[in-house]
Amino acid sequence: MDCARDAFAATGVMGAYSYILPAGALRYATASVYAEIAHRLGWLELDRALSAAELEQLSTDVGKWVTQDRALPEVIETFRPPSLWIGGTNPFYPKTLAYTTAEPGHDLTCFHLWNDFADTPAGAGMQGVHPEPVVLAVRHRPGMFPDSFSFTPEGLHRRPTADQRSAPLRSTVWIFHGDRARYASGVFDTLDSALAWAAEHQVTGSLAE
Repeated sequence: MDCARDAFAATGVMGAYSYILPAGALRYATASVYAEIAHRLGWLELDRALSAAELEQLSTDVGKWVTQDRALPEVIETFRPPSLWIGGTNPFYPKTLAYTTAEPGHDLTCFHLWNDFADTPAGAGMQGVHPEPVVLAVRHRPGMFPDSFSFTPEGLHRRPTADQRSAPLRSTVWIFHGDRARYASGVFDTLDSALAWAAEHQVTGSLAE
């Protein structure tokens, strides 16, 4: 269970990730844990299923791979398209790419990518924004949640400080449920982000706070 691995803090999965990633990267990283639970239950539809050998090789190689800073195109070039893409395609915003097999017993290897734009105050302009999202951390190791990550140099630099971790997290989320869908389609931290996602994917349904 993920709670036994310390993937759930008092403030939920987002609280556990707040020790790992900047605030702007938490939404899609958090979603990867719930996607992993859905995968174990056989509910997750994958875009591409790896073989067991491919997943093992990826997990073995990635620890050395992240010793350098990496951007989104390098992830795709090295490891091919993911099993699950969490987040939009806009290069200014974070996203998580997950790799796994069709076997529900296999965990997800998750690449957490971030861009400065998501943490830039309104009106501050585009200074510091990367051309493509950069990899901060990869969750791929078995064992306790805090020990399951490998970090890029940028990821180590961007790990939240104690003051940043103590900032209050939002307790309200928005759930999108597609028309005639059996399960919820997405979880969002703001109404605007939920509406933008629905417009991007041209889906209809209901939003609940």
